[in-house]
Amino acid sequence: MSTKNRQSLISTFSTGHIATQANFTAFIDSTLNFSSDNIHVDSNQNLGLGINTLNSRFTIAGKAGTSCTGTISLTKDSSQITCTGTKLTTELTKNDFIEIEGNSQVFRVTAIPPNDTTLSLSPLPEQTVSGNFKIVYPLIELINSAGNTVLTVTPNGFMGIGTASPSAPLDVNGTINAVAFNGNGATITNLNPANISGKIPKDKLPSEIGEKPLLFTTNTPVTEYGNSILIKWKASDKNRLVITYLKDEKINILDSSKSEITSPSGNLTITPTQNMTITLTAYNLNNEIIDQQQINLLVSKQKAVNKTIAKANANNVLIQNILIKVATTYNLETRNRENVTILARGLQSLSTITPGEIFKELPRFYNSIGETWNPALNQDWIIKAIT
Repeated sequence: MSTKNRQSLISTFSTGHIATQANFTAFIDSTLNFSSDNIHVDSNQNLGLGINTLNSRFTIAGKAGTSCTGTISLTKDSSQITCTGTKLTTELTKNDFIEIEGNSQVFRVTAIPPNDTTLSLSPLPEQTVSGNFKIVYPLIELINSAGNTVLTVTPNGFMGIGTASPSAPLDVNGTINAVAFNGNGATITNLNPANISGKIPKDKLPSEIGEKPLLFTTNTPVTEYGNSILIKWKASDKNRLVITYLKDEKINILDSSKSEITSPSGNLTITPTQNMTITLTAYNLNNEIIDQQQINLLVSKQKAVNKTIAKANANNVLIQNILIKVATTYNLETRNRENVTILARGLQSLSTITPGEIFKELPRFYNSIGETWNPALNQDWIIKAIT
């Protein structure tokens, strides 16, 4: 197409001027020619540039540019470029797009050193490749008044917004505002949590992040000796559950993987004979602990002790024998404040026992089983228990 401006073309046909063949050629070449310039308009007034199959109001088909001299060698993920027999300074200009033979990746020329043996390209090559190369042009390139490319569509179908060298089907250099995103996002990677703001519903988070709470409850945390209590659990997103507790100096372990308890939810009836802690531990698929909850049960022995002492006394059992039986049955043999209080109040419940006898019989009992009585300390325990 002619590069002469209109005024120059008009002057060649001014009055008295004899137009030459070159003048007519320049005039003809100054206009668009549908056939020579591969321009098409169909009956629906759809326009096509470089394509005659028109499915929209405006269709553009890009085409490869001129093949260049020599070969280029690129190394994957490296800026190192080797040029052999090339004429870079005469055949290329900055911001040209080139494509290496046998590789569909398109590169933008960012710099051409004067030595003609290397050049700078963007982005980095995705694979190692060597071969002839040619110039290609973006199908669409919009440049703002500052000379910056704001939108590019490359021959391989990549669109860049805010970037002149898109390296993906959609490459955005900036912030995206959208009403919604479709798809499951299965291949989204390399997100930096520090850059994420806003709120994500907990039920939408991966299980390792948004795990549902492990529920472990009982309606009877305090009970009388001999009474049964019901504990319940619910752990809908846990793989394996284990319940552990100590009862009568024996460690009890119940494992859902052995069908000893149910998972993910269930219940268990326990008859505690002493204060105890029940632990529920949850494991993931890798058998790693991911959650743990505990229930502390408090057991009152006083009512049961009083009943046993009253029954033994009715059968005329000696006080020392009563104390031995009760202490053994209810695990009260250790001399501590709690056990002394329970036994003292149990004896006090008998109308036939005087306070003096309590102060006499309890020290005698503990001394007899090797729990040496300390009057300076232990007498006060009895006083506070029965007064």
